[in-house]
Amino acid sequence: MTGTFHVAAERLDRPGSYGLRDGVVVPIASMYKVLLALEVAEAFDRGRLRPDAPCVVTPGEHTPGGAGLNRFAHPASVSLRDLLYLALAWSDNTASDVLLERVGLDAVNDRAARLGLDSVQVIGGCRLLLRRAGEDLGYPTEDAAVAADWTPRTDDADLRLDRTTRGSAADLARLAGLLARDRAASPAACRLVRDLMRRQVWTARFTRGFPKPDWVVTSKTGTLSPWRGEFGVLERADGAAVAVAVVVRQSAAATPADVVDRAVGAAARDAVREVLA
Repeated sequence: MTGTFHVAAERLDRPGSYGLRDGVVVPIASMYKVLLALEVAEAFDRGRLRPDAPCVVTPGEHTPGGAGLNRFAHPASVSLRDLLYLALAWSDNTASDVLLERVGLDAVNDRAARLGLDSVQVIGGCRLLLRRAGEDLGYPTEDAAVAADWTPRTDDADLRLDRTTRGSAADLARLAGLLARDRAASPAACRLVRDLMRRQVWTARFTRGFPKPDWVVTSKTGTLSPWRGEFGVLERADGAAVAVAVVVRQSAAATPADVVDRAVGAAARDAVREVLA
């Protein structure tokens, strides 16, 4: 597959790092949901939000794209803790947007700043992110973009960086390392977020290259064509651990998703091999 790869890897159990265009700021799509999850999980831990608090989500509140609550035909009562599970494990856009309303956009960006993730900027929830993506990719209406699953209409069509949620591969890998060391939020919040990330149902990228039982994969994907990526921590049974981020801009809009997913996994595998050598 042809494309532009942005890769960062840092070994956590001993010195070692690797980077390829890792300082370049790129669209990060749903990978921002880890920062949102940390804010929500810490609010649980500090008593600012109750994990068991019910939240009724109606069809009128659904955010398009992906899987999850937006497939429901009727109002659903879901606890905040279960919304967090959906946001991380399923990358549920509706669940993410509901949670963002609870904690606020400023809190998420403030956390990124406190953690030293200088390149990361979250512009808003998934609804705004997808609406702007449709406009940037040249779709005449939001419905047209949804129907086409935001597939670029030409190979040159792209997201405008100043209008989308963004960050560098280096900062994504840094966030993964902080999360692994309980430094991204309170220890209890970090443990909860790691647990939910390990339940991710989208396993076409990192998990292919790092299968169980030899590896534990704690990661989050992000997809907003023509960009795809994943970041997280890969832990080997012998104790080796590597924080990795891969974001790729595919060159051809018609490239099958599975081909791009495999390329993301292969890039992660090559980076980990380099760091562990």
